[in-house]
Amino acid sequence: MTRAKQIVVCNNLVSLTSTNQGWRLGYEDIEHFQDITLFQGALVGTSGDSGGDIEIQGRRVKLTEGSQVISLTLAEGQAGNLRVSASESLELVGGITFEDEEGSFFSPTGLLAEVEEEATGEGATLTIETGQLIVKDGATVSTTTFGEGQGVDLTVSASESVELLGSSPEGEFPSGLFAQVETTATGDGGTLTIETRQLIVKDGAQVSAATFGAGRAGDLTVSASELVKLEGTAPDDFTPSGLFAQVEGNDTGNAGNLTVETQQFIVKDGAQISSAARNGGQGGIITVNASDFIQLSGTSPNADLEEGSSGIFVSAEKAFIDDQSGDIIITTANSGDLKIETGELIVEDGARISADTFGTGDGGTLTLDVKELIIRDGGQIGAGSRVEENPVNPLNRERGVGGTVTVNASESVEVTGSGTIGATPVKSSLFARAEGTGNAGNLNIFTPNLTVRDGAEVTVSATGEGEAGSLKVEAESIRLDDGSLSAQTRAGDQGNITLKVQDVILRRGSEIITNAILDATGGNITINTDILAALEDSDITARAIRGRGGNITITTQGIFLSPDSDVNASSQLGISGTVTITTPEVDPTSGILELPSNPIDAESIVAKNPCAIKEGKIAGGSSFVITGRGGLPPSSDDPLPHVTRVVEWVSRSPEPVRTPVVLRKRVQTNAQGERTYPVIEQAQGWMVASDDTIMLTATPPNVMPQTPRLTHPLCR
Repeated sequence: MTRAKQIVVCNNLVSLTSTNQGWRLGYEDIEHFQDITLFQGALVGTSGDSGGDIEIQGRRVKLTEGSQVISLTLAEGQAGNLRVSASESLELVGGITFEDEEGSFFSPTGLLAEVEEEATGEGATLTIETGQLIVKDGATVSTTTFGEGQGVDLTVSASESVELLGSSPEGEFPSGLFAQVETTATGDGGTLTIETRQLIVKDGAQVSAATFGAGRAGDLTVSASELVKLEGTAPDDFTPSGLFAQVEGNDTGNAGNLTVETQQFIVKDGAQISSAARNGGQGGIITVNASDFIQLSGTSPNADLEEGSSGIFVSAEKAFIDDQSGDIIITTANSGDLKIETGELIVEDGARISADTFGTGDGGTLTLDVKELIIRDGGQIGAGSRVEENPVNPLNRERGVGGTVTVNASESVEVTGSGTIGATPVKSSLFARAEGTGNAGNLNIFTPNLTVRDGAEVTVSATGEGEAGSLKVEAESIRLDDGSLSAQTRAGDQGNITLKVQDVILRRGSEIITNAILDATGGNITINTDILAALEDSDITARAIRGRGGNITITTQGIFLSPDSDVNASSQLGISGTVTITTPEVDPTSGILELPSNPIDAESIVAKNPCAIKEGKIAGGSSFVITGRGGLPPSSDDPLPHVTRVVEWVSRSPEPVRTPVVLRKRVQTNAQGERTYPVIEQAQGWMVASDDTIMLTATPPNVMPQTPRLTHPLCR
C-alpha cells in the first residue's frame, strides 16, 4: 500500500514518457515544487527481473514512521535507478517497531536499492540531490547486493549539509548511509559518494562501505568544502560514530578505499574513521586531506587500551571464533595503508592514529604530510604488529610485520605530556612497535624542529620475538625536556637510533637510549650534530643485559655534559659497546659549571659610588683582577682561580698647563709708518737653479750671444 501526496502548482503539466523499463514522469515545465511526506509505514517500490526506476521531486521531502522507498532487482537484468530531488531538504526519521510471536523487530525509515540473491544484473544508482540531508533516529539510506550482481552506487549531493544523527531507540540500528555486500554475495559493492559543504556524523550514526561476503566492498569518498565532524557513540557507549570501509564477515572479500577531502576535520569523543582487513580480505587505503587542520580528541565513556579511542585506523583484525563452525579464524590478509595531509594535525586526550596488524598479515604504512604535528595529553600515533589482550588463542603469538611510520612536518613536531584512557595512564607517543613474532616497522621523522617533553616519548620497540625497527630523525633542532627517544628489542640486533641535526639539547632527565633485553644485541646510536648538550641528569645510553652493548658514535662541533649526565654503552653480563666522540678543536671532557641557585644581591655588595676618593686614593686603593680565560667566578664569595696577572689601580699624573702660542705674520711699513705692499711685476726672464728648478725673474737675464764657428754657406 502506498500513501504519498505530491502537490504541483496548478495548471502545470507533467509529461509521461515510455522507457525500456516502463514509464518516466517528466517535470521539465514545473517551476515550483511543493512538499512531499511519507508516514505511517508508507511504501513506494518497484521490483522485478529488472528493477524499475523511481523518481521523487519536491521542495521539502520527509519520510517518517518506517516509510520506505525501495527498488528491488530479483533476476538477471539491469537494476533500476532511484532518484530523490528536494530543492530545500530531505529528512528521514526513525522507523517502526513490529511485535510478533518471536518478539519485536525494528524496520527503519529509508531509501533502499537492493540486488537480490538470485539476481545477476548490474547495479544502477541511488541518487540524492538536495540542499540539506538529515537522517536520524535509526533511519537509513542504503544500497545492497546479495548475489552475483554489482551493487548499486549511492551518491549524495547536498549543497548545504549532510547530518547523520543517532540510532534506533535500542541502539541496534545506526542512522546513516550504507553500501554493503552481504554474506551470500560474490558481486562487488557499489560506491558511496558524498558531496556537500558540511558533513556531521554523531551519536552512533555511520557512513559505511562494507563487505560481509566474497565480493569487494565499494569505495567511500567524502568531499566537504568546509567541514567534516564525527562525534560520539551510540547510547551503548560502544558503537562509534564514523566513516568505515570494512571487511566485516568470515569470507574473503576485500575492503574498499576511503577518501576524505575537506578544509577542517574533527573526530572526537570516541568517533572513528576506519578500514579493516578480516580473515582473508585485504584492508583498504585511507586518505585524508584537510587543508586547514585535523583534530582528533578524547575517547568513549567506557574506553580501554584496546577500544574506544577517537581516531583514524587501518588494521588487519584480530582472530575470532566463527559463529557457525566454532573454528578460530585468523586474519591472514594485510592491513591497508593510511595517508594524512593537512596544515595542523592535533592528536590529544587519548585519541589515536594507527596502522596495526593483529594477524599474520602485514601492517600498513602510515604517512603524515603536515606543517605542524602536535601529540599531547595521552594522544598516540604509530604502527604496530600487535598481540591483543585476552586473545581467543593465547598460545598463538604469530604476527605479521608491523608497518612503517613516516612523518614529514615542514614546521614542527611536538610530543608532550601524558593522559588517561579509562583509568589507565598513557604517555603521549609517536611509535613503531611489535609485540609478537613479527618485526616492528621503522619510524622516520623529517622536520625543522622536534620537541619531546613532560614524560612523552618517541620510540621503536619489539617486546616479543620479533626485531625492533630503527628510529631516524633529520631536523634542525631537537629539544628533549623530560622526554625520550628510545629503541628497545628482545631479539636480533636492530633497534638503532640515527639523528642528523644541527643542535640537540637534553634537559630534566631526558634520554636517548637503546635497550636490549635478555640476549639481544643493543642497538646503535649515531648522532651527527653541531652542538650536543645533556643537562640535569640526562643520558645517552646504549644498554644490554646478556648481549653485546650497542655502540655510540657522536660527531659534533661541541659537546656539553653536566656533572650528573652521562654517555655510555654498557652490558650487564655481556661485552660493552664503544663510545666514539669526534669533536674537532674541542675538549670533550670539559664540563659545564653549575651556577648557584640563589641570586646575588648586588646592592648589598656594591657601594653607591665604588670609585669615590677615599683616603686620598680612588676606591680607597681597591684593585681589579683579571684572571684565567677572562671569566668571573659564579659567586662573588668564590676565589678567582688560576690568578696569572694582577693590575693595580694607579693615579694618573696631572698634565702640565701649556700657554698657547699665537703666530703672527710680519707687516711691512714705509718711513711714514704706512703699511706697504709688494709690487707684482711681470716676469721678464727665467733661469735654472742648481737643483734644476726653473725660477722666473723680474729682469731679463744678461746673456752674451755666441756666434757659431761654422756658418752654412747659404747663411748671410
